[in-house]
Amino acid sequence: MEIFEQRIISPSDVFFIKDCEKYCAGCEKYNKTWSCPPAADVSDGKILTDYKKALLFSVKSYKNDFKKTWADARELTLELRSEYMKKYKSVLAVGCSGCTVCEKCSYPEKECLFPEKMLRPMESYSVDVFKTAEKAGLTTSSRDGNYIFFASIFFG
Repeated sequence: MEIFEQRIISPSDVFFIKDCEKYCAGCEKYNKTWSCPPAADVSDGKILTDYKKALLFSVKSYKNDFKKTWADARELTLELRSEYMKKYKSVLAVGCSGCTVCEKCSYPEKECLFPEKMLRPMESYSVDVFKTAEKAGLTTSSRDGNYIFFASIFFG
C-alpha cells in the first residue's frame, strides 16, 4: 500500500469533535474494541497538541475490500511509526478506522492482546478527520469509486 497524499501539519491545525462519544456511538466498532470509545478515553485528544508536528496522510481503499485496506493501512502506519521513532523521541501513531489486528477484539473480557500493534483511530482522539484533512489541502473524496482513509504520525 502506498500513501496517496501527505502533509506535515501543526497539531494546532487539528479540528476536534465537540461530542466525540456521541459521534463514535454511531460506529459499528463503538463499545466493541479497546481502540474505540468508551474503552478509549476521548478526552485524550488534548495530548495531540503536546507534539510539535504531525504527518497527516491518506490511502485509497481497495475496491470492495475494506478489511484488507484497513490491515494494509495499519501496517503502513506502523512502518512509518518505526521510521519516525528512529528520528524523534516522542512519536504517536494514529490509525484509520478502529483496530483490525484481531478477528474479534478481546474487549472487554481481557486486556488487549497486541497493544504494540493496536492503533486508535483519529476519531477516538476527538479529531474531526475530514475538516483537518480539508484544512491541510488533502483530497477527501475520490471519483474512482475508492474511499480515502486518513492516518497520522504525531512527532517531536
